Amino acid sequence: RRRDHRVLPKGRRVRIVLFALFALLLVTAGAAADPPEQWTGQYAGTLEPRIVVASTEGGWRDMVALAGQSAQPLPAAFDAAHKTGIGIFLGRRNTGGHAVKIVAMAPRGGRFVVTVDETMPDTNAMVAQVQTSPWLILLIDKPDLPVAVEPRFHAN
Repeated sequence: RRRDHRVLPKGRRVRIVLFALFALLLVTAGAAADPPEQWTGQYAGTLEPRIVVASTEGGWRDMVALAGQSAQPLPAAFDAAHKTGIGIFLGRRNTGGHAVKIVAMAPRGGRFVVTVDETMPDTNAMVAQVQTSPWLILLIDKPDLPVAVEPRFHAN
């Protein structure tokens, strides 16, 4: 009996199908979790470190006001039924080159935890010699759990 070399052995076909299904599952899961909308700036309307979680239209407006004049591109409307706003304000920094970055966002211990860190300029980096007050505002899909923000801010 002549063997057709174009047909894969059964075990290999099963592995290929399982691999393809796993890859499809990963792509589908990644597409379901939309990245949060976010806005950043270097000059907030507040010089004190603050973390604000907005779940109402009024809370959203107050948080946008904390971002100051540099918050112009933020949307004025807020869908409190489906969205949560999170504002991280680093407070006064003595030079440019500082920013807020999202480290992780995941459910943990009965809460939806957003972990944020501060990026700082390298020691020898050339940065603007001006006081800044960096901020980041996120707009995420409203989680089923209470929101907690874990900051990793650095001393001035």
